[in-house]
Amino acid sequence: MATNSPYDLFDALDGSQDNNSGIRTDLSNNTVSNPIDITGFTVTGSPYQYTYTIDNGTCSDSEQITITVEPAPNPEP
Repeated sequence: MATNSPYDLFDALDGSQDNNSGIRTDLSNNTVSNPIDITGFTVTGSPYQYTYTIDNGTCSDSEQITITVEPAPNPEP
């Protein structure tokens, strides 16, 4: 995980979203900074879910971002 940290949540989107004024929140609706430090993420705490929301004053749109931590593969004998 350390080699992938910090992780830019915007990289998990398809690229059609505006990266200038969006808000990123966790499942508790707390605003999170971007990029995020994922070094403490664990398999047992996985998946980690975030929401990216952009609002132009007329309408808003949200995208879900899920980070899943999988167990390391078993080494071959």
